[in-house]
Amino acid sequence: LKDQFSKQTINDAEQQYMKRNVNERIFQFKKGAVVHFAVDYDNVSMTTKLKNQDTVFRPFNNPEIDEIKKKHKPEKMHDLTIELFKEDNFENIEEIVENIVKIISRSSLVSVFEKTRFRDFGRSLDIKQKDMLSNGLKELLHGNHSEGFNNMIDVLAEGKLAKWPVISVIPYYYRPQTEVFLKPTTVKGIINIFELEGLIYNPRPTYEFYESYKKELIKMRKVVEQSLAP
Repeated sequence: LKDQFSKQTINDAEQQYMKRNVNERIFQFKKGAVVHFAVDYDNVSMTTKLKNQDTVFRPFNNPEIDEIKKKHKPEKMHDLTIELFKEDNFENIEEIVENIVKIISRSSLVSVFEKTRFRDFGRSLDIKQKDMLSNGLKELLHGNHSEGFNNMIDVLAEGKLAKWPVISVIPYYYRPQTEVFLKPTTVKGIINIFELEGLIYNPRPTYEFYESYKKELIKMRKVVEQSLAP
């Protein structure tokens, strides 16, 4: 932590970190600190690994992040998802499936390609498939999570849409504090950067991987400043 009144800035903090003895336990990744922050009155940067002069610090208060958040409209999507998928609403199967199409179509987290394919797929389902998809989401949100997850994957696989963004986006919007959204490239990057042993990414979603990955992210949320872990 630095302040400009003492003529030191975030750059001095970063340089100080680079001179640390990386063999000390506190500076060893996962054995000591998980994240290192450099802070002054105007800026925040972070790194997960100290490598002396090769250490890479990444900005944490980039104004572009606020613009990205506005684009994704997380609060609006949360409110809409809560309204559409109340437990009592699941009596109307057709409406639930149409609302799944609506959320995925409006989500900025899902690719345009996946949105289009899911819209066409969802509206082409027969009543038995719609019932299975609807009941799967009901269980995923309000009942047996693993059973609901697997049932939804079985239906989505018929349209070659058993993909992480499609299966994880609605639970994430519904419970953003306890669920996570999975984007393949991001997931693989996090596993690599944080050396999450035992987590092996597979493009075919499984509930076991989802729970294990979510557990690791929740652990990370607990060790960073609250504003960085919404």
